[in-house]
Amino acid sequence: MKKTKFMTLIVTVLLFSILLTSCSANKAAKVFKTLYNEVEDDIEYEAYNISEHIADIDASKYTNVDIKDNIVLFIAENDGKTNYICYNIYSQSVVLNLNDTDISYSLSIDNINNNVITVRETSSYTNSYNSVRTKTEYVAYDFMGNELARASSKFTDAFKFGDLVIFNGSAYKVVDEAGKLEKTEHKPYQIPTRSMSTSIYNDEYYYIESLRTISIYNKDLVNVYTYSAPSYISNYSFFFLNDGKVLMRGTYTVEGDTKDFDYYIVSNNQTVKYKLYYELIDPEKCSTKKLDLDFYISSITSAYSCKSNEDEF
Repeated sequence: MKKTKFMTLIVTVLLFSILLTSCSANKAAKVFKTLYNEVEDDIEYEAYNISEHIADIDASKYTNVDIKDNIVLFIAENDGKTNYICYNIYSQSVVLNLNDTDISYSLSIDNINNNVITVRETSSYTNSYNSVRTKTEYVAYDFMGNELARASSKFTDAFKFGDLVIFNGSAYKVVDEAGKLEKTEHKPYQIPTRSMSTSIYNDEYYYIESLRTISIYNKDLVNVYTYSAPSYISNYSFFFLNDGKVLMRGTYTVEGDTKDFDYYIVSNNQTVKYKLYYELIDPEKCSTKKLDLDFYISSITSAYSCKSNEDEF
């Protein structure tokens, strides 16, 4: 059986106290170390010791160390200056090494999320009227240190849409496990909004639910079909099938004296009768077909899972 590799990051933080005079501040050196482990059942856990791969980083100089997604962030502050090192766990390399340069320039890591690192750069300058002014610029990088964009105002956080990363009005594909981004050729009108970020997707389509409506997009982010359940339908659910089709299941009430019903519920001595309602949505044909089924479908398990941005089902 082929072994499956998982990268497990187990962080051990060793704090070394330094005896200082009463005028000094306490400092702690944080040493990050990962451990190796292998278990049975043909599952191999692969890890590594970060300190072995960052020979140029002296952990004792860094007052803060943090882990965000694939990035280990080292921060050192000396003499009012700050040094930021972003180390990529998967590429096993330093992808950004940023330093304050002089008294008129400072920087900070603004945010790290969804394969994007944003940096805030602030500089001071003297204008033609001999007045000191401050200029702030934001720079965005992917997790391999490739510059994505620059702006004079703060970026809106990146978000996931299916297997894409949406950032600064563009769509990107994650091309490797280290987090390198590659810009796609999607047009501006094809870029999804944050409200669409809860989409479900498979190899062919993105599905976006909003109450009783489902909008279906192809991989070019073109809306190929939009379906809305009839207003009289209640208790509706959508089931996503292997071939891209969607099954909608719902119910509706019928008159109490009718014999044409599928089930009934008695509550407070009142009997309410229901009919089942099914429709098959076909995005390839841009069509909907009503199905006459006299049984209740509670769940459907596909041969492969549709995926959401947060979970698999």
